[in-house]
Amino acid sequence: MISRQLGAALVLIAVPGCSSCGDRTSTEPSTTTACTVEDVVVHAEVRRADAAPGPMSSTTPLRLGVVIGNPCTEPISFGTSSLCLANRFTLSAPDGSIRTGGASCAQTTREWTLPPMDGESIGFELGNLDPGRYTVSVPVAIADAPATAAFTVE
Repeated sequence: MISRQLGAALVLIAVPGCSSCGDRTSTEPSTTTACTVEDVVVHAEVRRADAAPGPMSSTTPLRLGVVIGNPCTEPISFGTSSLCLANRFTLSAPDGSIRTGGASCAQTTREWTLPPMDGESIGFELGNLDPGRYTVSVPVAIADAPATAAFTVE
């Protein structure tokens, strides 16, 4: 498990074993030192901004959290052409409209090291949303596919 703080809430993420560990199917952490950036796990989740338990309603501000985690027992180092691992999101609303958001990020080379069984977390404020089913997508600099999440506002 990788745990990261998202506001006052603790996000726990079950991570698969290292892909370079052969036919391993366990969710236990990898003990190999051969893990690479391909083994990094990305996860998106929407929660109440106040981190309180309960349903997400149209009167409750929401927060999007993205965790970029290392499931291995050794650090994973890599470089990006941006100072951010994720700096924007796309929110698809029930009526078909699309909203984008995020923060500016300098386009310059940066070296990253994700500690063993740990990672980086990034948060975006979504604010209050109308009732309905939403999907959110966050491109991550080192992932082939974006981190995505679907959620319902009551």
